[in-house]
Amino acid sequence: MRGERRLDIALHPSRARLRVTYDAAGLKALDAFLQEHDVSRIGFEASGGYEWRLLAHLRAGKRPAARLQPAQLRFFAKSRLKRAKNDRLDAVLIALFTASLEQLPALPDARFDKLAAELTYLEQIEQQIALVKTFAETALSEAIKRRHAREVARLETCRKAHLLRLEKTVRD
Repeated sequence: MRGERRLDIALHPSRARLRVTYDAAGLKALDAFLQEHDVSRIGFEASGGYEWRLLAHLRAGKRPAARLQPAQLRFFAKSRLKRAKNDRLDAVLIALFTASLEQLPALPDARFDKLAAELTYLEQIEQQIALVKTFAETALSEAIKRRHAREVARLETCRKAHLLRLEKTVRD
């Protein structure tokens, strides 16, 4: 399963397919589809946070589910000599990969969701810092370089403050 505004679902080996909106109605349709096809295990791709609603929904269900890392799926696709990339093809690949696993990795413990979200935010700040530093390195104008330097300083201040809040949260 994959998606931001919709979910593309593929089953293996039956080749049944479904596309639903990524909202309460779509998740209800997903449940009906899984029930109709007597699905015994579910795999979905970690997609930069877009999967949180699906993760929470599947945790509440009765079927084993696994959040699969994009790198795992990329390597699996390469091993199958698959290069085409779109959500429908990814759903087929995810279904095949999930079926190939002897044991599904456990879903993360819900007690750590807020901490995981905070860590994701920290990673996003760090990605922004790296990106703006690259902009600064390639800027031709000194004025633009100074603006980038100020933005890096602002982001680093934000990062430090966030780290302090995280430390306090973990201690508490």
